[in-house]
Amino acid sequence: MHEEDHVYGEGVDFYTLSRVYANQSSNCSCDDTPLCKIPAFIDDDDNSFHIPGIYFGCYIVESLLQSNLECFYNQTCIDELRQALNSSLALNTSALNATIQSQYERNETIEHIVDQLMVEQWRNTTSHKVYYDRCHPSVCTYTYASKKNWLNVLTSIIVPLGGLNLILKIIVPRIIMLIWSRLRTNPGK
Repeated sequence: MHEEDHVYGEGVDFYTLSRVYANQSSNCSCDDTPLCKIPAFIDDDDNSFHIPGIYFGCYIVESLLQSNLECFYNQTCIDELRQALNSSLALNTSALNATIQSQYERNETIEHIVDQLMVEQWRNTTSHKVYYDRCHPSVCTYTYASKKNWLNVLTSIIVPLGGLNLILKIIVPRIIMLIWSRLRTNPGK
């Protein structure tokens, strides 16, 4: 076993397995993907058992995200974990209550639960009165954004053309009169 395969913890030494993990159909190399995993287990002199729903893999975080909470719904599993870890802390832990309604299945990956920000249900209630009562803003501004319809677009095109038309009606006759008057005063040119 190499030194990099050994992770030290307080009172417990964790060993990762090799950098190549055997999955169901082939070997998975951590050099190719960080998603390699095998089911986690504890193996010591007194106790050896598989931890349901927990995986070992290339990286601790990746392994955790691919794991689920299955063991934590089972009091026996929690007790075996506590005994195997031989913690000096007096932990009074009990299994998660499987009868409580949840949007998450027992075998839902921790990654999915984290992606949902561990929120069961979002409740959006908007109250402008409560906001102003609590925040006491000194200035209030708002922006109204709307999509343009075909009438707005047509008007936006015609209005500048109408203004251009008006300007040309005023300027063009004056320019022609100026040219015409110069031509009359200088008939030889």
